[in-house]
Amino acid sequence: MRHVARRSATATPVAPRRSPILGRLVLAIAASLCATLLLAAGASAAELTEIDSFNGSDASPELKYNGSSKVAVDEASGDVYVLDTQNNVIDRFSSTGTYQSHIAVAGPWQGEGLDDIAVDNSGGPLQGTLYVLARTANTVWSFSPTGSQNWENVEPEPRLCGIAVDSAGNPWVANRDKTYLAQLDPANGTETGPTGRIALESLDLCHIAFDAEGSVYVAGYFEGFGKYPAGGGSAIEFDPTPTKTLAVASSFLREDIFTVGEDFNIPAPFIRQWDSDGNELSATLGTFGGNAYRGVAVDGRRGRVYVSDSGEKVEKIRVFAIPFDLPINVSGSGSVECETGLGPEPCGSYSEGTVVTVVGTPDAGYVLAGWIGCKQVSPESCEVTQTAGAEVTAVFLKEGTAGAQGPAGSNGAAGPAGPAGPQGAAGPQGAAGPQGPPGPAGKVTCKVKKKAKKVKVTCTVKQGASASAAPLRWRLMHAGRARSHGTARNGALHLDLSGLRPGRYQLHVGGQSGSTAIVIG
Repeated sequence: MRHVARRSATATPVAPRRSPILGRLVLAIAASLCATLLLAAGASAAELTEIDSFNGSDASPELKYNGSSKVAVDEASGDVYVLDTQNNVIDRFSSTGTYQSHIAVAGPWQGEGLDDIAVDNSGGPLQGTLYVLARTANTVWSFSPTGSQNWENVEPEPRLCGIAVDSAGNPWVANRDKTYLAQLDPANGTETGPTGRIALESLDLCHIAFDAEGSVYVAGYFEGFGKYPAGGGSAIEFDPTPTKTLAVASSFLREDIFTVGEDFNIPAPFIRQWDSDGNELSATLGTFGGNAYRGVAVDGRRGRVYVSDSGEKVEKIRVFAIPFDLPINVSGSGSVECETGLGPEPCGSYSEGTVVTVVGTPDAGYVLAGWIGCKQVSPESCEVTQTAGAEVTAVFLKEGTAGAQGPAGSNGAAGPAGPAGPQGAAGPQGAAGPQGPPGPAGKVTCKVKKKAKKVKVTCTVKQGASASAAPLRWRLMHAGRARSHGTARNGALHLDLSGLRPGRYQLHVGGQSGSTAIVIG
């Protein structure tokens, strides 16, 4: 089994591409240069695993189907759309099957039902746009992901049967009677012309799907399945067996194709998985009797296949998980087998989440040196949980050969904090701070005594509580000039003014807010 490559959902024109065979040859040469052998995974892939189911009655009793519903999926959001052909609406579910809403499709044919649906998964500006076809009404509608209608197209030639969107975001319709595909303009629904005719006698052109290369896969209305290569050319019939293939689906994120229908030889529905060359990879049969698989959609991003089962009165949507290839590489000389609880077997495809034990056996003269991509659980084996990107390499070395240096391990957790370091030396003396505000004013009380021509002044000076004990300066002012000055400490200040001329004097003492007036007569 080849490894299934995953592609990004980017817009791709419908045109011939570089040959996939050339690409595979380049990969093979690169593998040889690296001395790595990709082991074959067996003749066929594992069957799909059913993991869930849901239906319209889970949300509302009137959401029922008439047994021919088709299904589509928006791979960006994971939303699943189902045609309610009884009520002419499109029901929208989450990827887990929770009912979200519906879009009513109005038309003059009430009761004749809808036939096919497609979603733009190209990754372009119209990602998520819905295209719906009613074969009887010969009409195609375009709806935005929110449900608003964009346009309505009426095909001039009757018998439209299927609709699909290519990797460039262009919708195409299949005309069953005229046996051609017609491309529609996604802006307004106008037809841009047929691409040619499908020359398959056993293929009654109906349901179609595109791959990322631009090839068209066609499922007949009654039977048959084939491929119309990108760029034109003769169609290639894949399935000549007498089966009733009712729908086909693809994903631009995968290379494989899925078909559903009924087997004429066994009374059971089927899901078949194919590669792009027409090789059948797997076949998953439903329960014998009562089931009828009529619609299919692929979510390549999440590895899911959604199938409409109309074998019950209320249509059920069955959800299957796609097995992924587990590539096993061998460096050196040895062999590898896989185990999943059923004993050793060639490594192949496994559903997501499957725990696979990989066992290596060295050839004579070699030893198993280690594993890459899995967790070693014994000297000869390792375990890996299957995912879309899982890959394992077994490294065998000649006996006595030193192994190569393995990749560096991740950083360990941070250790505990160390003790505080010793106290550093004292820093230099800082600069003096700014001058503080002046302290509270002192208080001066003066008494004047006159006797004949002698005048004596006695002042009591008291400083504020926060003032310093330094002496206070005083001045005796007259007519703006200092006539005498000196210092005084806390206590009495005695001034002899006998020698002064008559007049009015002012005594100023430091710390005093005002002055004391002294008049000499």
